[in-house]
Amino acid sequence: MGKENTKKITKYAGVYNDLADLLGEEAVELIFQTMSGQQITLPRKLYTKDYVIQQTKNITDQKELKKVAIRFGYSERRLKQLLRQECG
Repeated sequence: MGKENTKKITKYAGVYNDLADLLGEEAVELIFQTMSGQQITLPRKLYTKDYVIQQTKNITDQKELKKVAIRFGYSERRLKQLLRQECG
């Protein structure tokens, strides 16, 4: 008996396959239809500075501020700096 070809064939090429695993095929098709041919670079920060400031300006507990800073991808020091700049 001969060897059977057991190579797994994926439907989508490269990053589209990764996106299909994360988002589903319907979302990948939509992304392809609207953005194919474009090169996309995703920033390291998901949220705008204004949104981060809005969400954190009323936090007074240092432990909570540290947790929120990490959640938004900032150091506690940088978050405090942003808050000082915003509040004057």
